[in-house]
Amino acid sequence: MPTALILLAALAAVGVGAALTLMPGQGAEALGALLGVSLLAEGALNLCVALCAVKIVDNQMADGAAPRFIQ
Repeated sequence: MPTALILLAALAAVGVGAALTLMPGQGAEALGALLGVSLLAEGALNLCVALCAVKIVDNQMADGAAPRFIQ
């Protein structure tokens, strides 16, 4: 199974490379669109990491410190 998956990925890479060589204008547009999607996804991931990291830092306590309960 893994060998077939690697072979499929290699064939897809060859096909994409041939398409970019034969149609460079359309390939540049496609790569630009993929770059834009990638940058949007990366920005969303960075935002999620920043929000989660702030929550973790706010809830940390020093070693051996007793929790304070506010009533």
